[in-house]
Amino acid sequence: MGIQNITYFRQKEADTNTPIVIVHTFENEGEALHRELIKTGCGSCCIAAVTVDKWEEDLSPWPAKRVFKGESDFGSGADAHIADLTRTILPEIREKTGSKGPCYIAGYSFAGLFALYSLYRTDIFAGAASVSGSLWFPGFSEFAMSHDLQRKPDFLYFSLGDKESLTRNELMKTVAEKTGLLYTHYQGLGINCTFEMNPGNHFTEPERRLAKGICRLLAECGR
Repeated sequence: MGIQNITYFRQKEADTNTPIVIVHTFENEGEALHRELIKTGCGSCCIAAVTVDKWEEDLSPWPAKRVFKGESDFGSGADAHIADLTRTILPEIREKTGSKGPCYIAGYSFAGLFALYSLYRTDIFAGAASVSGSLWFPGFSEFAMSHDLQRKPDFLYFSLGDKESLTRNELMKTVAEKTGLLYTHYQGLGINCTFEMNPGNHFTEPERRLAKGICRLLAECGR
């Protein structure tokens, strides 16, 4: 369990006020995301693409049974990883980039779930983008609606593919329902947020969708 690598990508001219966006990716996905951000004409930012040993352990808030045969069960490493982000990783990112600007977190799929969960465990993030987030995760919506965020985020971005709920898996087919439920919950808390639907299933243009979410996050936060 733990960090494998952190890769940095800069958008346009970076200075001490450039915002940082932490994104959990698989190997080499950070470069693809960077290309998409360039295409979108996104505002200046520094992307810190973090890879971990095991997503189902390091990004999981609590134990749960695996979704598909042949996969591992979910662990409970998220709290330890968030502690690492707070105490070690973000200070290292600031030292490497020279940025003292605000920090945001974004992620696709299970990393989208982790991005949202992290807001309940640390106040280092000013906003988050959960793109095709695994908000179907057992017990997560109940947890999110019964616990307090560590700070009021400047903006929350949610998106899904319009075919993501068309699955036989009983848990995963609830993703649109659960995402909509949480979107409404955060609206009720007075948080600026949006929920967009994109064409396609869970695997349709993930880097483009994630870049779109990051750009919207930065724009709404005045970056």
